[in-house]
Amino acid sequence: MLKIRSKLFSLIIREQIKNFEDSRIGIKIKNIRYKPFMKNREIMILEEIIRNLNPKNCLEWGSGYSTIYLPKLLLKDANWLAIEHCSDWANKINQMNFNSGVNIKYIPPNNYPWSDNNNDGSHEDLIDYIEFPDNHAPYDFILIDGQARLECIKKSFDLITDMGVVVLHDANRMYYHKNIEIYPNQVFFPIHGRKGLGLWIGSKELKINEVLNVTSHKNLERLHLFFYNLRKRVSK
Repeated sequence: MLKIRSKLFSLIIREQIKNFEDSRIGIKIKNIRYKPFMKNREIMILEEIIRNLNPKNCLEWGSGYSTIYLPKLLLKDANWLAIEHCSDWANKINQMNFNSGVNIKYIPPNNYPWSDNNNDGSHEDLIDYIEFPDNHAPYDFILIDGQARLECIKKSFDLITDMGVVVLHDANRMYYHKNIEIYPNQVFFPIHGRKGLGLWIGSKELKINEVLNVTSHKNLERLHLFFYNLRKRVSK
């Protein structure tokens, strides 16, 4: 019990440090320019997975500040392929990137506006975007944070190694969960009270707790849920 509390306390401290770094004073001290558009506790989960997994070949659907931030955690000989459907955004991220192991690839949609009910893009809308990673498979780590996420979740199962990890961001959107049942090992970290955000993590054969202290991060999630419910009661 003491060990569990100690690990939770360590996570709380790390999260508060990251929150401080996000402040104007913190940015000036640490000179942190680019961080993923995620909650700090989500970034902490990704950091822990990548550091413990040490993936050599990584895929990201949907480029962003994560494309600049996360590959810094990789070994020098690792590769990170980011697929982006928006040319302006791909160009912007490319201009920020000085990591030779990171390749940002613009793949235009096959059809727009999107034809699916979720306004996320169907397989037909983004078939080239979904299928392009075939050329560089298999992958040890996949981050899904772009368009056509339902299709990318399904496609990832064919691209990921048996001991690799797939991560879906904005997993609070429950319609994304339609295709996750194909992964034998999985865990979901919601961000309560938000329509977006939240992380889902899956693998074929790797137990998630081999690369992530699931218990401690779940305890941190429960702590945030407690304060979320407390704020709701107070605001009534």
